[in-house]
Amino acid sequence: MAASINNRPDLKFDFSAGNLIVTDILEEYDDIDISEYICLEYLVLEDKMVNITIRENIQSINDLEHSIITLDNDGLYTYYRMLIPRIEKYINSRRFIKNNLFYYNKRFYYILKDFTADVVNPSDTDLFQEVPLKDVFKIVSETLDLDSDHDVLYNSYLIFTYELLKKAFIAEQTKISNYTILDLVNKSEGNRYKRDLYMSVILALREYIKRGDFKSANIVLTTLETTSCFSDPNINNMSNAPCGCIKDNINNIEQMF
Repeated sequence: MAASINNRPDLKFDFSAGNLIVTDILEEYDDIDISEYICLEYLVLEDKMVNITIRENIQSINDLEHSIITLDNDGLYTYYRMLIPRIEKYINSRRFIKNNLFYYNKRFYYILKDFTADVVNPSDTDLFQEVPLKDVFKIVSETLDLDSDHDVLYNSYLIFTYELLKKAFIAEQTKISNYTILDLVNKSEGNRYKRDLYMSVILALREYIKRGDFKSANIVLTTLETTSCFSDPNINNMSNAPCGCIKDNINNIEQMF
């Protein structure tokens, strides 16, 4: 499931085969020459950068319509999208604006002062400062005044996914469905407990997401992922779960409703 809190409504998020699919309606870019920009996408999971994509060959806004990003974990992600001007945008206008960024020859540069020119050398340290890729987000989100007239288009979105948990639930239910009647009685107890735990957590996550409480949803998911019951195939019932998490989780989630 994809759920998001966005600062504009024209991005849609879906999941397919472990990938995050971002669809942009593109209305925001109607008044710019998109060929003068590159698209930089970041994906952050709990303060850890897990994906960086630079899309250079943008000839029309349709080239931004879809992004596909592979997700390896469930949890609360922050997705950042930035459209950063190429150097050509400033050369064409002959006007370089202080505190803006531009992209040139696979590098990012910060403009140190206002000036006019139609020929520049990006290595000129009196005019520009090179910005490492890992620092571009910090420059955009913290250094640039997002309320001023700048040329970087920047948006961020919170996205919560529990696709792997759903797959774990389906896997346990499939095992139960494949048992013979005799094995269903004698061997399926562990699968049934895990299935019920996963479903109870899924129901809790849906409720939290419906309320927009991503923080609590992430706490529930993280708690499940750190318990031995989530990953230990030898735990067959409540009594031999050393952490007691199956019983505790089910009881706590039932109380929530």
